[in-house]
Amino acid sequence: MKELLRLFIAINFSEDIKSNLFHLTEVLKKNSSGGHFTARENFHLTLAFIGETKDREQVIQAIDNAVDKGRISEFLLKFGGFGRFKGRDGDIFWVGVEKNPILTELNNELVRALKTFEFKVDDKEFKPHLTLGRGIKLKNGYIAKDFEQIIPLMSMEVKEIKLMKSERMNGRLVYTEIYNKSLLVI
Repeated sequence: MKELLRLFIAINFSEDIKSNLFHLTEVLKKNSSGGHFTARENFHLTLAFIGETKDREQVIQAIDNAVDKGRISEFLLKFGGFGRFKGRDGDIFWVGVEKNPILTELNNELVRALKTFEFKVDDKEFKPHLTLGRGIKLKNGYIAKDFEQIIPLMSMEVKEIKLMKSERMNGRLVYTEIYNKSLLVI
């Protein structure tokens, strides 16, 4: 019997990017009165969320189809900007991703390929961002503009995408790679 897995497709980050993002979460922690912060090892950019499925092999086939048929090549991912989604119980803080036609096409191809296997995926406009934390309430005197000033310029070469499994282990959210697909070299 096949195991039920909670899956998503992502770009995982270099150690340099993870270090920069972790530093930002540490600044947020120090200047907030609460929140849930992304663990260093969990930083990634979600390309498509699949949810719970037993059809891992179909997801892998969809990934292969999306990259190969879409002729998706390696690209430079640049991070830029900062935002927050206001919430009643605190805000979601995030770092933005600069618009990139290859990244957008990759997302579109993945959504198309997953739908051919009848996966229910979100097909609204792709707005890539990196979540630093949820439910964040800044301490009095610390303003978001101060935080925005410390976000470094960051970029990395994206050479592959990964199929990730999400599960809770000992109360912690753990992401495990179960497949990777190299992008085309041009």
